[in-house]
Amino acid sequence: ALPITVGSGGNSCEPAGDLNSDGLTNVLDIVLLVNLVLAANDAEDCNDINDDGTLNILDVVLLVNIVLGN
Repeated sequence: ALPITVGSGGNSCEPAGDLNSDGLTNVLDIVLLVNLVLAANDAEDCNDINDDGTLNILDVVLLVNIVLGN
């Protein structure tokens, strides 16, 4: 298995993964992130969950794991 961790450098959201800044990390943040990935937006601030500079499915998988508490 590849070690994939939640980034800390550019990811300044509290709580982690709170893309819409409502103070919660939930399915609304996942939907927003999926839309950002599908629209090929650039990785920035809170949406780059693994802080690798690329916005892709890995960020979505990590956010789902955050929401599910894994």
